[in-house]
Amino acid sequence: MYRPLYSFLAAGLVMLLIGMLPVVRFLYFYAMGQGDGHVQSLVLGGVFLLAGYFTVVIAFLSDTIATNRRLTEALLVRMRRLEPTLARSPGSAPWQDARD
Repeated sequence: MYRPLYSFLAAGLVMLLIGMLPVVRFLYFYAMGQGDGHVQSLVLGGVFLLAGYFTVVIAFLSDTIATNRRLTEALLVRMRRLEPTLARSPGSAPWQDARD
């Protein structure tokens, strides 16, 4: 809620780095001609890479939501400050009820 971009981005980058290790291991063995028995490294690396990618996407989405929340709160505070001045001047607020 306070620093979502930093939190999720750090977690996502760690997962991406962890996911790269098994993929690089598989590519090393594949280049040596022994890649047949190391497919599980590729699967594990792919799972971590996908999880890291989704976490980075969530980081950007959560930062956007947090920014939107801060802007909405600022707008609400501003509207609450303006309401008493608008209520004192008759006819200046078209949304006010006719009974007031």
